[in-house]
Amino acid sequence: MGGIPPPPPMMGPGGIPPPPPMMGGPPPPPGMPGMPGMPGMPGFGGPPMRTPFHPSKKMRIFHWIPLNNVQLPNTFWMDHIDEGDKDIDVDRLEELFTASEVKVVKKKKKEAIKTLLDAKRAQNLGIFKSGFKVPIYELEKRLAILPPSSDALLIEHVQALKKLGPTSEEREAYDRYKGDKSQLSDLDQFLMALIEIPNLNAKLNLQLWIHEFPLQFDELQPAIKLALKATGEILESKRLEQVLLYGLSVGNHVNGGTPKGAKHGVSLKSFPKFSDSKGADKKTTLMDFLYYTLKKKKRQAGTDLTKVLDDIENTRKATETSVKALSAEVEILAKDLLKIEQSAQNLRRKTENTLTSEERAFYDGIEKFVTMFEENLVDLHEECETIIDNYDKALVKYGEKKTTDSEEVFGHFALFAERFEASQKKYKEERAKADKEKKKRKEKKKKEEAAAPPAVTAGSGKSGSKANNPFGAKQATSNSTQKPRDPSERVANPFDKKPAREERKANPFAKSGAPPEPDAPVVKKANPFAKASVTPGPSENTDEQNETNHARRQSIEASTVDEGTPGASPRPGTDGGEIGTVSPPRPAPPKSPTPLRPPPPAAAATSGGGGGERKPNPFAKSPSQSAAAQGLAEMMGTSAAAKTTDTPPARTFDHPPTRTGHLEKLGKEKWSKRYMELETSGYLNYYKKKEGKNLGSIYLNGCTISAEPDDALVIIVQSEDRMYTFRAATAADAQQWREELQYYATGSTV
Repeated sequence: MGGIPPPPPMMGPGGIPPPPPMMGGPPPPPGMPGMPGMPGMPGFGGPPMRTPFHPSKKMRIFHWIPLNNVQLPNTFWMDHIDEGDKDIDVDRLEELFTASEVKVVKKKKKEAIKTLLDAKRAQNLGIFKSGFKVPIYELEKRLAILPPSSDALLIEHVQALKKLGPTSEEREAYDRYKGDKSQLSDLDQFLMALIEIPNLNAKLNLQLWIHEFPLQFDELQPAIKLALKATGEILESKRLEQVLLYGLSVGNHVNGGTPKGAKHGVSLKSFPKFSDSKGADKKTTLMDFLYYTLKKKKRQAGTDLTKVLDDIENTRKATETSVKALSAEVEILAKDLLKIEQSAQNLRRKTENTLTSEERAFYDGIEKFVTMFEENLVDLHEECETIIDNYDKALVKYGEKKTTDSEEVFGHFALFAERFEASQKKYKEERAKADKEKKKRKEKKKKEEAAAPPAVTAGSGKSGSKANNPFGAKQATSNSTQKPRDPSERVANPFDKKPAREERKANPFAKSGAPPEPDAPVVKKANPFAKASVTPGPSENTDEQNETNHARRQSIEASTVDEGTPGASPRPGTDGGEIGTVSPPRPAPPKSPTPLRPPPPAAAATSGGGGGERKPNPFAKSPSQSAAAQGLAEMMGTSAAAKTTDTPPARTFDHPPTRTGHLEKLGKEKWSKRYMELETSGYLNYYKKKEGKNLGSIYLNGCTISAEPDDALVIIVQSEDRMYTFRAATAADAQQWREELQYYATGSTV
């Protein structure tokens, strides 16, 4: 017990028996008798093998996904394994899903096409032949036709035939071939046809040279013409000399007191550097100053050196032209032309006895071709000699080395011209900006003058003393019906400034600032005639629909009654006393308990104000001046009514006007189209488009409406803090807008 078992018996003929189990050892491995078998393995406890079907015909395979034996346990399939397959209509199934028999057809091998060409050579030749539409039997005839005939071969075809034509090796190969040449490929047939054309290479060379020679000549001729003009410009331009001399003076002044100053001349490469030297402002360059100097000299001497670029126009284009190369290219063309002539003569001698009419015409055409271009080449050669001579002189003139290439010299002038042109553009932009600002100031001044009181008396615009004389003679206007008085009558005027001082002291109608007579009432600044234009006469329109506008009109009429302006017509029968009616002076009436609203800027300007500070109006009527006017009328025998101008009546409206339409509005730099709307509330609204967003509104009450003196289409609306400028499509439309805007501004038309 517990000992070691005896060793197994020696191996006999039946094989080695399994070793006995160890005492207390591990259980036997699975699969041994007495242990459960492995699933899926017959004889080891897995599901039994299913009886396979054996169709009587080959069926179409159905590719499904079966479950393996590891996936089958615990599925319902395991419960029905013993049932086997169901009973189905096997015959019908086999009839429907029998696999069709596939017949295997053996392809016959194509017979290899016989060719003497290698694959690469055959490929290149095939590509060319697919685009070459000339039949092979016409090729020899087409080789005898010269360009520019439409029947001549194209230069691309000639180049390809030279490159892909039969070589000497291919000629020998076709000669040695003993088989049936008709069985060779189409490409072999094409090459053999080319071999049959006599003197193929010589004819192709002639065709190619005749194609290329005119192209080379046409390319060279303009370059020679350009170089001829360029060398002539830098050699003969006097303006260029003057510009360089001014540049030398500028440089000498800048370099004054240094070793680089006081020079008699500088190299051409120095002048483009004028743009590299900037002044203290880091903006202005010496080139800018040079242009400014030349512009200034034009105004003094009348010579416009700033147009020096016109003198070197061709020089700027010749930066890639080499004088030496041009001469060499002319020599090459001459040699090519000689080669064409000699090749044609040699070929003609070889075939003299077998020439066809087409070939004779071919050689005759070559002779004409050579003769024509010989004459042209002679002209080019002479021009090249002139170019070389001019260029050598130019090098001496500007102190350049004799070995300097023309591309370098032309390049210096071209770079100078480019930078000079930049300074010219810069000068013009600054000048345009200055002119624009000057124009703005001028327009602003015009608007300020338009807002200032108009000069209506003859003495107001002549001297300062006469400007303060309210009794001077009025200027004659086109609307005045009164003839100018004789100067002798004016001398008799006791109120003119010319009488003696003692006579002026006796003037009972002296200004309010003068000491009154002892028996005369002290008259202050109140005007006894101020109501002359307030009280309506029998024939006046007494409509007071707008009290404010009516009061403003009264103020304007009162200040302009002596100036002959619209609205200043005399009103007879008023107790204020018409200027033409002689009546003794009256004391100033009491002030109204309800003061009128101050006039708008336009009215203020008319009354003597213009700008921020209101100045006294020398033409405003004081009580003493009104009385003086009456006395003057008595002595002169005239009335102020005769002096007023006849103006058309202001446009009246039955009801407050409204208006819509498009106008152009001036912004900071440009005009923009705006949709305008005038409301009865006195507001002028403007929109980007109809029914669009309101971009702004102008309250017209108190604004000044005026027209541009130089443009009848322009409408100016001046408020207390801003000026608006609009532009209509027509002058009539602009006038209608101004009249309707004026209704809400001052109650009268412009």
